[in-house]
Amino acid sequence: MHEMTLCAAILDQLEEQARAQNFQHVKQLWLEIGALACVDAEALRFGFGLACRGTLAEGAIVHIEQTPGRGWCSLCQAEIPLNSLLDPCPGCASYGLQITPQADDNRHGNDLAVGGATPRYLTCSMIIEEGLRLSQLRRVVASMAETAVAAGVQIVTGDTKVVPRGSADKLFINTTGIGVIPAGISLGAHRARPGDAILVNGPVGDHGAAIVSARGELALDSTI
Repeated sequence: MHEMTLCAAILDQLEEQARAQNFQHVKQLWLEIGALACVDAEALRFGFGLACRGTLAEGAIVHIEQTPGRGWCSLCQAEIPLNSLLDPCPGCASYGLQITPQADDNRHGNDLAVGGATPRYLTCSMIIEEGLRLSQLRRVVASMAETAVAAGVQIVTGDTKVVPRGSADKLFINTTGIGVIPAGISLGAHRARPGDAILVNGPVGDHGAAIVSARGELALDSTI
C-alpha cells in the first residue's frame, strides 16, 4: 500500500519544517489529493494515524480535500473536470479523453514513494500529431509545470517528435520519474513483522492481473 509510504513522506516533511520554523507540535494537517492520483483518502488518514505515533504529529486532525483531475475532449475541444479515469465527457459522452499530465506526474510520485524514494526529477517526451492546436499544447505544458512545482520536482529533460496527421491521437506523453532513497530506508516484504497493520483498499492482485491481461500474457478475455 503506497498510502503508508506517503504518510512517512508527509511526516518527514513536517519534521523538516518543524526544524526550520521551530515548532514542536502539529495539531491539524490539511492535505490536497487529486482524484486521479490513485490514493485512497481513508487509507491515507488511517495510515497517518499509525505512522505519527510518538511523533510531533501524534493526535493531529487530518483534513483531506479531494480535487478533480482534468482531461481534454478532442470532440468538444474543451478541458473538463474528471473524478475517475473511466469518466466520459459530460458534454458529448465520449470516452476518447486525454488526461491532462497532472495525473501522470502524481502517479510517478506515488510510484517512487512506494519504493521509499523522495521524488526529485522528471523526464518528459512528447509525440505530437501534426495539426495539434498550439493553444492546447501550451495548456498541457503549463499544467505540467504547475504540477511539478506543487510536487517539488523538476522537469529536467525531454524530447519532442512530430508525426503525420492520423498517426497519433493528438498528443502522447511519456514521463520517467527519478527519486532519491534516504539513508536508512529499506522497504520490502522482509521487513514485515507480526502485528504490523496491513491496509487493503481492493482485491489483492487485481492491478497486476489487469496489466498482464492487457499485455496479452494470459489466454483469457476479461474486463479487469
